[in-house]
Amino acid sequence: MTELNPMELRSDIGVSLQKILLDEKNKDIIELTDHKGENHIFRQIATIPVDETIYCILKPLTDIGVGIGEAVVFKLIELEKDVHLLASETDEKIKLQIFLVYYQMLSASIKKSTSTELDKSKRLATINEIVSEYKEMLEK
Repeated sequence: MTELNPMELRSDIGVSLQKILLDEKNKDIIELTDHKGENHIFRQIATIPVDETIYCILKPLTDIGVGIGEAVVFKLIELEKDVHLLASETDEKIKLQIFLVYYQMLSASIKKSTSTELDKSKRLATINEIVSEYKEMLEK
């Protein structure tokens, strides 16, 4: 995957990027500005804190040079209090670990859902296959 340049939240939003990413109720799109001043729109898929670092999985809704439907792992970098930057994660192992955690969270969510047992089992089977693939890739 192509490495993306760091992107930062548009300055006119008036809310900390960290607060937006950690708000479980936030369903709004996220508009980021790249180093060239171009705006890009993302849908937040998940935010995953690991130790002292906050990662997020965002799906681009505008062309940023990744495949259609591909999600991107970003790392939240604090520049100063309430001023953050998102940088695309370049370490393949970390990206795999973040996606693995996401799929495990998704699996737990499906188990708790009120869907029919048949629907749950089909969705869980797919997710379990993905989790197995990610675990195999991490072992290499």
